[in-house]
Amino acid sequence: MKAIAIQGSPEMEKGTTAQVLNPFLDGMRSEECEVELHYSRKLKVKPCFGDFACWSKTPGECVLKDDMQALYPKFRQADIWVFGVPYYCIMPGEVQNILNRLVALTEPVIRSEGRVMLPTRRPELKVKHLVLVSTCYFLELEQFDPLANVFEKLGKILGLRSVQFLLRPHAGVFVQQLGSNPKADEVRDAAKAAGAELVRGGSIPEALVRAIAQPLMSREDFVEMHSKYF
Repeated sequence: MKAIAIQGSPEMEKGTTAQVLNPFLDGMRSEECEVELHYSRKLKVKPCFGDFACWSKTPGECVLKDDMQALYPKFRQADIWVFGVPYYCIMPGEVQNILNRLVALTEPVIRSEGRVMLPTRRPELKVKHLVLVSTCYFLELEQFDPLANVFEKLGKILGLRSVQFLLRPHAGVFVQQLGSNPKADEVRDAAKAAGAELVRGGSIPEALVRAIAQPLMSREDFVEMHSKYF
C-alpha cells in the first residue's frame, strides 16, 4: 500500500501540525505502508490558470511545468492521500495551489451528488482513502468547519464514501503539555494508533478521533491564557 502526504504547515517540522501528522504517518509505516511526505513550503507550485486545458487540449495533463509534474504520478499511484493542514483562515496558500491543480486528475464527465454537479476522477487513480490532519489555535472543533468542507468536497469528487478527519484544537496547548500531561501524550499516541488502524482495517475508529480532539483545558482557562498572551 502506498500513501502520499502533503505537509502544509509553513512552519513545517517546527509547527503544531507536525506533532499530530508525524505520529499518524509513523503508525501507517508500522503497518508496512509506503509513505512519501512532501512539504508544500518547499514546493514550487504555480496557481491554476483555470483554462481547463487538462480537460480538453491535454486530457489528464496540466500545461504548467513546475513541481506538480513530479507529484501527479505519486497522487495517481497512492492508495491513501493525507493532507496535514493547519487552519489559517481556511488554509495556507501553498496548499490551496496544490488542491486547485488536482483538477488535472479529474475529467469533465458530470456526476450528481444530490443536487450538486461534480466532475469525475480519472480512471487511473487508485486512491481509496482521503485524510485531513489539522490543528488550530482556538478551542473548539467548530473552528475547522470551513477547512473540513473543502476536503468533504474533494472526497465527493474522488467518489469516496467518506473522508477521515483528525482534528486537534488548541494545538499550542497540546504541544506545550506533551510530556507533562498524560492527556496530551494520549493525543499523540492516538494519532499513531489511528495511522495503523487506517492501513490495517481501512478506517479510523471514532474512539481514536475523539481522543485526538479531546479538550485539554476549560473555555475559561483558555480565554484567560489568551488574554495574557496577547
